[in-house]
Amino acid sequence: MTEASTPQPARPQPPEELHWGISYLREDIQDLRQEMRGLDAKLEARTTTLYSEIKGLDLRLNAKIEDLDLRLNAKIEDLGTHLNTRIDGLGTHLNTKIDGLDARLNTRIDQVYTKLDAEIDTKFYWTLGTILLTWASTILTVLFK
Repeated sequence: MTEASTPQPARPQPPEELHWGISYLREDIQDLRQEMRGLDAKLEARTTTLYSEIKGLDLRLNAKIEDLDLRLNAKIEDLGTHLNTRIDGLGTHLNTKIDGLDARLNTRIDQVYTKLDAEIDTKFYWTLGTILLTWASTILTVLFK
């Protein structure tokens, strides 16, 4: 038995309205693609503008930083000069005080030395006198005995 082949049913032809619907959808897709290209162009323009603005801000920020750096370095230099002046002034003041203390100490040492010298001289002469009197007394005793 041979099988009878069943004929494939023919595809029904799309109605005319379906053709127009697809046509409108294609136009809508083309419009959307065109709008996307327009949005891409706008986005690119905006990105370029933002990049330029950021670059300008960066340049201004770098200029401000350089200005602040110069001003800060000037302040530090002024402070260093001021501190050096103050230190020099304090050194001079301390030298003056030390010189004054040195002079007072030398005067005091001279006074003590003079007093000690006078006491030593007095004791020396007293001891010498005592020795001479003892010697004279001993000689006189030996002579008159």
